Amino acid sequence: PTRADKHAGSLKVNFGKGTWCDFATGDKGGDLIDLVRYLDGGTDVEACNKLADFLNITAGTQLAAPSTSKAKTPDWVPVLPIPEEAMRKVPKAHHQHGAPSVVWLYRDVKANPLMVLYRFDLGTDEEGKQRKAFAPLTWCKPRGSSACQWRWQGLPEPRPLLHLDQLAQRNTAAVVVCEGEKSADAAALLLPDHVATCWPNGTNSWQKADFGPLVGRDVLLWPDNDAPGLACMPAVAEHLRQLGAASVRMMALSVFNQQP
Repeated sequence: PTRADKHAGSLKVNFGKGTWCDFATGDKGGDLIDLVRYLDGGTDVEACNKLADFLNITAGTQLAAPSTSKAKTPDWVPVLPIPEEAMRKVPKAHHQHGAPSVVWLYRDVKANPLMVLYRFDLGTDEEGKQRKAFAPLTWCKPRGSSACQWRWQGLPEPRPLLHLDQLAQRNTAAVVVCEGEKSADAAALLLPDHVATCWPNGTNSWQKADFGPLVGRDVLLWPDNDAPGLACMPAVAEHLRQLGAASVRMMALSVFNQQP
């Protein structure tokens, strides 16, 4: 919906959760306010006000929850940790995006596998913007059955951080928290004395992650150099302070723009 070409992209909205994704560009968000901001620009507050006007909602309005016959929990439940036998049968490609460009494995503190995350680089759009897509893969069983299979779905909340096993093994090392697995890989090379990690599902999903393993740790936050990242990380910093991190610092991105 944000492109001016003649071919519509594939944009989907989850009517139950409010999450959405434009598979043509890789853009996604956690609720309808994010979607309005994505389409019309502006701030979160402006998007919220536009949505409220559209729905004729004013402050203090009480809305009845819609009735539904569907269960609140998914039909397929992840089996944790993933059995070793299942890991030998991990799919090599996605039915829509083909072979992944990068694969990450989320593990628990004992290095047992929890989730496989695929990233797909889909080339560039008409404006030269890099298109990408992510697909989490978990070993699941249907409710009421013991038959398991790989499913293209993520983990339930609260979601684990990346490299929990390294956090447990290097329990006195400082931690650098990034936005996304690719950034965490880069931070691990640049800051080898730190344990690099991130939360799954992107910027807007940090509130759904379990930051408990960072209690008592010295934490450095490295935001992406964009508006969502610069808005997100201060909230993460405050959450970590309240949670009990030993210290929380923020990478000053302005330093990288200085000329010698």
